[in-house]
Amino acid sequence: MANGGINYKDGIIFCAQGSMDQPSGLYLMSITPPYSSTILKSNFYGRPFNSVNDVVVHSDGSIWFTDPIYGYEQGYRPSPRLPNQVYRFNPAKGSIRAMADGFGRPNGIWFSPNEKVVYVTDTDWMHGDGTTDDTRSSSI
Repeated sequence: MANGGINYKDGIIFCAQGSMDQPSGLYLMSITPPYSSTILKSNFYGRPFNSVNDVVVHSDGSIWFTDPIYGYEQGYRPSPRLPNQVYRFNPAKGSIRAMADGFGRPNGIWFSPNEKVVYVTDTDWMHGDGTTDDTRSSSI
């Protein structure tokens, strides 16, 4: 099940929340037929992602994304093996780092115009009326 996505080079990176049989992760899809897709990253040091949700690309080429436990809560992913976190993936080096944790449900992610601050929406703070109490930011 696809979720967030962003244009990337000559394709589209999209977040696949996964299933019981398919991994959650970042996928790169071509924008020309036959529209093939390849997985860019599906784990954090061997532990599978929960339900990769949203993605943004920094001007330095790094890919930042959120990974909440929605799939487990909705019954289509196995028990989480990672906390709800925000990750930074460097495709040029193949390296990955957890950049922020302590979230209830990290969801949307974006950068300030100068890219010195990253904003993450935590939908764990969602009210019944659709308003939220928490969008966190951190200087990079």
